[in-house]
Amino acid sequence: SGMIDRIVGAQARVLNTVLDEGRLNRLLEGEAIASDKSNVYTLSSMLDDVRHGVWSEIYAGQAIDAFRRELQMEYLTVIERRLNPPEESAQVQAQRRQFNIPRILASDDAKSELRGTLVTLRNDLRSAQGRSSDRATSLHIAGAIKRIDDILDPKK
Repeated sequence: SGMIDRIVGAQARVLNTVLDEGRLNRLLEGEAIASDKSNVYTLSSMLDDVRHGVWSEIYAGQAIDAFRRELQMEYLTVIERRLNPPEESAQVQAQRRQFNIPRILASDDAKSELRGTLVTLRNDLRSAQGRSSDRATSLHIAGAIKRIDDILDPKK
């Protein structure tokens, strides 16, 4: 599975870049200050596009292969890190201080949008759940729903 790991690693880097905290915040800021809202690429539109791209199989009613299942779990991991940011190591904190690099976290409004995306995805997964005849896909969908439950309510 070295090859799978490499491909998923590349895809994960793209997801991390697209869902970069600074980018999420800037999209919202751009929306807020735009005088003409009609041609603004909103954060919610971007999140819809990413969700449809990463989870295309559930919208097309197709089986989900191993590569895509890995990518989809990585998508949930990236969003989880934005909503519940992990503690930084002392080493990383020291490096930030040394080079005066601030830690950028998703704004409260960006987090609200991310939570909304997960709620929508969970509903879409539930709809797709009964339709899949592929066992691996059904198990994956059930796992993704459980994972979203845990991300949205981490106290469980």
